[in-house]
Amino acid sequence: MAALRPAIFLDRDGTLNHPAATGEYVTDPSQLRLLAGAAEAVMLLRGAGYACVVVSNQRGVSLGRMSERQLEAVDARLHELVEIDRSYYCTHGLDDGCDCRKPGAGLLLRAGVELKLGLARSWMIGDSDSDCEAGLRAGCRTVKVTPTDGALLEAATEIVAGAVPTVPTRRPSPHPIGGCLMSSAIVTGGAGFIGSHVVDSLLADGYEVTVVDDLTTGSIDRVPADAELSITDISDADALGEVFDRVQPSAVFHLGAQSMVTVSVADPVRDCEVNVRGTLNVVEAATRYRAPVVFTSTGGALYGDSAPLPTPETHIPAPISPYGASKWAGESYVRTWALAHDIPHAVCRLGNVYGPRQSPHGEAGVVAIFTRALFDGRSPKLFGYGEATRDYIHVADVVACLRAASGVRGVFNVATGIETSGTEVWEALRAASGTDLEPELAPLRTGELTRSCMDPGDALRELGWRAAIPFAEGVRNTYAALVDEFEAEQCRR
Repeated sequence: MAALRPAIFLDRDGTLNHPAATGEYVTDPSQLRLLAGAAEAVMLLRGAGYACVVVSNQRGVSLGRMSERQLEAVDARLHELVEIDRSYYCTHGLDDGCDCRKPGAGLLLRAGVELKLGLARSWMIGDSDSDCEAGLRAGCRTVKVTPTDGALLEAATEIVAGAVPTVPTRRPSPHPIGGCLMSSAIVTGGAGFIGSHVVDSLLADGYEVTVVDDLTTGSIDRVPADAELSITDISDADALGEVFDRVQPSAVFHLGAQSMVTVSVADPVRDCEVNVRGTLNVVEAATRYRAPVVFTSTGGALYGDSAPLPTPETHIPAPISPYGASKWAGESYVRTWALAHDIPHAVCRLGNVYGPRQSPHGEAGVVAIFTRALFDGRSPKLFGYGEATRDYIHVADVVACLRAASGVRGVFNVATGIETSGTEVWEALRAASGTDLEPELAPLRTGELTRSCMDPGDALRELGWRAAIPFAEGVRNTYAALVDEFEAEQCRR
């Protein structure tokens, strides 16, 4: 796997430019004045191979002291004064329950996904403890500077010279690799569609990763050579415990599940065994090492058909399938163990995820199923007569949110907040393929929802995360990636 570029994340006010002494925010671009040595520091860092990215709050927008247009003008002036790769500003308002006093880890993780950055080799430079906290939560190393002339240049010089002490951002694994101690993570379901992307992200950031998967639906081809694979059923507590005792993880991403609604209807006992008992086994094992767990739950199947749209996390679940019920029960164990043992476990309720590596052989991967049908030149079935809606979200956005949620206690909808019908999905993919096939319309299957759409507001407020990939762009790119996969599969036969 190619090494990702490291980055220097810079809080703007107090690190690059002079903060306003009165607390007022610069609204006139001509008033923006860099701290002495700031431009030279950025040139030095860029010359050493670092991307330089501004990640900052802009509370002036939240307080109504400046407009979005003024922020854009000030940011444009900043880019004229110093060579920054990209800027990310947190501008959501006080009425959303967030006072916007610090850049969240979600901003750094979003930058990591969009700019393909290796966060474990990156640095967050800020002038406050909250800046450093955001960097640590995103997996970066951190440097706190005083908001004075020359401070950034001094920090940059020490980073380039390797003179800044490396402070571990997470508890290291006791297992040395290549003479170095590395953070370790376990990803259950890591041979699956979403899990394999999480594994890639963790490996790129320097984690030692162990994949736990029984390969019922996962594929060994999705597990990178740099990751360890343990073929283990999560419902087997003893076998799972042995993996945890050997790895002693500092983080756990629990994606292993029985994820098909129709299977849960046909065999609710097995569904419960995997999704409830398996989840309990995971949090029990993680407790021994005080490792925070990020548990991926479902959104639509949990909330039911009568939920308000977009559905907030506060809505009481009313699942209409055994799958939704088992996921809700799994959530309860995760949240209870978080409270009982004071470990910041997170529950992430996913929308309908799509992207490269998605299997066309399941029931929920509509984008992959339709793409395969187009590739084969046949008409797929549009259940719900093409009118059923879902909240589609790209897998890269999901990975960024899961990473941001690690070590943060809470329940988060991971979604776009936008309804898209099956017909709209089909039309987007058909346009990408250039064909004129017509689908076969069919009624919904037992346990399936008519409409689904979730409110991702809590993820924005608590994690600084929002979906970054528009549906049209994501579907177009996914179609191309999946076709490449299908063609490669044909060549291997």
